[in-house]
Amino acid sequence: MYTFAKIVNQSANEKKAPSEKKNEVPENKEAAEKPPVTKEEENKKDEKKSDSAEKKKKNIGSKESGENKKTNIGEAVCNDEERKERWLIYASSVLDTNMITTEFASVAGYIPSSISRTEWLKNMRDNRFMDIVCMDHSRVILHTGGYIHASWITISDDKKAIATQLPLPHTASRFWRMILENGVKGVLLLITEEEYKQMGGEFTFPASQDFLYFKEGSLRVGEFQRVTIKNNWTMRVISVTNGNKKSFIHLHHLSSWPHGKTPSDLIDLWQVQSVMRKYSGPHVYVSLSGCGRAGTFATFEVAHASLHKERLTSFSVEESLKQVRAGRLHAVQNAAQYSSVHSLLAEHILNNGVSKLVTCRGSENPEENVRKLIDSLVLPLADDQDGVAG
Repeated sequence: MYTFAKIVNQSANEKKAPSEKKNEVPENKEAAEKPPVTKEEENKKDEKKSDSAEKKKKNIGSKESGENKKTNIGEAVCNDEERKERWLIYASSVLDTNMITTEFASVAGYIPSSISRTEWLKNMRDNRFMDIVCMDHSRVILHTGGYIHASWITISDDKKAIATQLPLPHTASRFWRMILENGVKGVLLLITEEEYKQMGGEFTFPASQDFLYFKEGSLRVGEFQRVTIKNNWTMRVISVTNGNKKSFIHLHHLSSWPHGKTPSDLIDLWQVQSVMRKYSGPHVYVSLSGCGRAGTFATFEVAHASLHKERLTSFSVEESLKQVRAGRLHAVQNAAQYSSVHSLLAEHILNNGVSKLVTCRGSENPEENVRKLIDSLVLPLADDQDGVAG
């Protein structure tokens, strides 16, 4: 599993090259009376300072203890060159799985303060898993009544999403009422084909060119079209009718992400993300519990949105996960899923170059080759909002 490494803040003293102090004007008189430094000597000193600073930047990651590592960016990036240097630090440590495991361990037990679970306890038969709590403050409330194990998650200042469990047969109608009541146009289903069959996906989602009727709420749900986008990715056009209210939604089913593991293809998820952001209204992420794969995808969305803030003053995957767990308590259930978020961001920054980076690291001169690769692959993050991988 490829992981995304960390950048630590450098203080003003750290940024100052060690050779700078030697170039300060001496305070004693004898030193002041020395002949002036020629232009050629100045250039040589500048080159030495530059080399010293360069070496210092390359060694940032290796000098720090694993206990103090944080995956974050501490200061706004000012220009492309500085941006490349920072991404180089990420890329040069992209295989540091120990750091990611340590980082996840520090956040794995995080829960928001002052939570309650009254409705979850009242409706235990409607919960697919007895150990996955749906918090009161963030649960989705159905205007027409009834309980659903679904939670609101804040992705960014102007975007929210819903994470939910795969509905049980007797809660499927409430899922579709939630879709209608909240103006949802895009749904992402993250379960394998085997899970879909074993866990009763057919009770919620109609078969091809077929309809499902639900007495509760007088709902009719039909599939009008199914398109195979890739081997493990299909899109279904579904109509949802409740009385005089009717809506069409797109259901994207990605079946290549196994339970409790990492995605089989990073590019698939980036392409799915690119398609999903075209839909208006809140997106809905569905997995078995609505926490593992659905929570990981939500964390990835939060981290990506943070990375694209107008002023990149701070960034942390840990903080992104905490933001998601403020809505969906058990989001991201293991280190493999957490590592997936780092890998997706690394893939984004390297513009599909993660596999090339691994090859570079195995070469005779990995540092130089990695630097050249970064120079050729890094994209200005502010300019890719409309790109396929964004």
